[in-house]
Amino acid sequence: MKTTENVMKKSSGESVGTSRSFNLVDEPWIPVVDAADETCKVGLRELFERSEELVDLSVGTLERISLYRLLICIAQRALVCDEKGGGGLQNNDEDEWREAGERFVDAALVYLDQWRDRFDLWGDQPFLQVKALTSAKKKKDEKNKTDKLDFGLAAGNNKTLFDQASTPEGREHESDWLARNLLVYLAFSSSGTIGKATIGKRETGGNSKNAPCVERCMLFTFLKGKNLRQTIAWNMIPFDDEDLGTPAWEYDDWVSESAMEELAESYAGRLVPVARFVRLEEDGQNVVLADGVTYPQFNPKKHWVNREPMAAIIETGDKKEPWNYVKIDPDRRPWRSLHAMLDWSAFKEKSDRCKGAWNLMNIARISEEERRKSKKFAIWVGGLKANQGKIIDSAYWSANIPWSYVNDTKENTRISTYARGVKLANGAEKRLIAAIKKYCERLGASTQTNAKSRTSLVVQAKNRFWTALERRVDELIAEAAEDKSGLKRWKETLKRELIDAYEKTCACVTARQIRAFAEGKVFLFGLNNKSGDDKNASTDKPKRTKAKK
Repeated sequence: MKTTENVMKKSSGESVGTSRSFNLVDEPWIPVVDAADETCKVGLRELFERSEELVDLSVGTLERISLYRLLICIAQRALVCDEKGGGGLQNNDEDEWREAGERFVDAALVYLDQWRDRFDLWGDQPFLQVKALTSAKKKKDEKNKTDKLDFGLAAGNNKTLFDQASTPEGREHESDWLARNLLVYLAFSSSGTIGKATIGKRETGGNSKNAPCVERCMLFTFLKGKNLRQTIAWNMIPFDDEDLGTPAWEYDDWVSESAMEELAESYAGRLVPVARFVRLEEDGQNVVLADGVTYPQFNPKKHWVNREPMAAIIETGDKKEPWNYVKIDPDRRPWRSLHAMLDWSAFKEKSDRCKGAWNLMNIARISEEERRKSKKFAIWVGGLKANQGKIIDSAYWSANIPWSYVNDTKENTRISTYARGVKLANGAEKRLIAAIKKYCERLGASTQTNAKSRTSLVVQAKNRFWTALERRVDELIAEAAEDKSGLKRWKETLKRELIDAYEKTCACVTARQIRAFAEGKVFLFGLNNKSGDDKNASTDKPKRTKAKK
C-alpha cells in the first residue's frame, strides 16, 4: 500500500519539516516472550502471524491490560469484517466461539492491511489521535511533555516518588514507548484539570472525568492460554455487530458528536477507549492534551448496562451502594476476592445481572482436549488505584485454577468452599487485631504516643499474617477443589500463621510483657475454638468459668 507524505506540525500549528512515520502494523513496538523464554519486540502483523509460538506479552500491568484489549478488539472487529468467514462473534454459541478462535488470525491480517494507514502514529489520521488538535499554550516551557503519558514519570515541575529526573524541556522518547503509553494514557487517565486546546474553531479542555479503565479502581480479569493466540481467543466475548461497534481508528472523523456518542456506548469503543484528545509532536518530547470522549459509568442503583464486561461485581453489604466492582486495594490482595471473579453464574450465560467477568464464561467452552493437556487454567488480574486525579498504585496477581471449578453448581460447591476459606482468614485477622489491642491495653497503652505504637503493631501483625497467607493461596485453591473438603489443612495453616504473626509482633521479654503476651494470646482463638475456625470465635474477653467445689 502506498503511504501518504505527512508533514508534522508543532502545537502552535507551525510545520517542523520532514515527516515522521511509525506504523504499528509493521514496526516492532510490543515486547513479547517466546517459548524459549527469549524476549523481543514485534509489530501487530508479526504478533498475529506468530501468535501460536509467542507465549505472552512482556510488559507492565497497565500496558498488559491495554494491549490485551487492543488485540481482542482487532480480532473481534476483524471477524465482523471478514467476508469469507460470514460475520463476527454474535451468538452465545460454543461452536461459533470455537470456530472464531480458529479463524481470527487470518481475518486480523486482512483487517490490518485494510486499515494499515490508520495505525501510523504520525499519519494523515494518526493512531487514536486528533491531528487538528492545537494547544492553547503559546510558550515552549508551558507545553505538556510526553512524560505525562507514563504515570510513574515526573513531568515538568511535577515530581513523583520514584522519579526526580524531570526537566522543563522534557525527555525524548522512542516511538515504541510513545505507542504503548498512549494506549495506557487513553484508557487509565484519572480525573482532574486538563489543558485547553482547539479542534478547528471548537475549544475543548477544562475538567476531565475518569477514563473507563480507572473507574472505581476496578480489577480486570483475563484468561491466559498457552500462547497469545489462545489468550486472545479465550477472552473474546460474543456481541451483536451493533453492540460491538466500531473502534476509533475506523472513523474518518471520530471527534464528531455522533461518532463520540457511538464510541462511548459500544464495546469496541470501550475496549480501546479515547478518553482524551491527544496529538503527539514529532520531537517525541511534547504532546497536546485535552478532554475527550466521556464514557457512561456503572451505576449499581440502576440497571447494570454500563458495567465493564471484563471486571467482576461483588456485593458490598452497603445499603447505599450494594454492588461495586471487585477493585484494586493495596491492603487487600486480589486472591481474597477470587470467589467473586469466578462467580459460577458467569459460566452459564452473559447477562446484565451476571456478577462475574463476562470473558470468564468462556472457560466452560474450552474443549475437553485442551483440558486434558493441563490440569489447570490460568487467570491474570490487574488494575490501577487512583483517587481524584492522584495515581496511588497499580497491582496484578495471577493463579492457576483446577478445571473442577468450572463445573461448580449448587451441588458442586468448590467456589463457595474457597469463599469460606477466605472468610476464615478474614475472621482470623479480626482475632489477631483483638489480641494485639489486648496486649497493648495490658501494657498500659493509653497515651497518644502509645496509641500510635498500638496502631503500628496492628499494621505490622496484619502485614505479616497476610504476606504469609499470600504464599499459601495455592494450597487453599487446591484444597477447595477436593470433593467434600472441610478445609482442615487451611485451618491449620491459619492457626500456624496467626500464632507466628502474633509472636513476631509482640515482645515477650520483661515480666510485664509476658503477662500481656499471655492475656492477648487467649484472644487468638477463644476458649472453644482451637482450630482457627470462625465458629464460636469472639473478639470479646472470654468468660471465666468458676471451678467446681
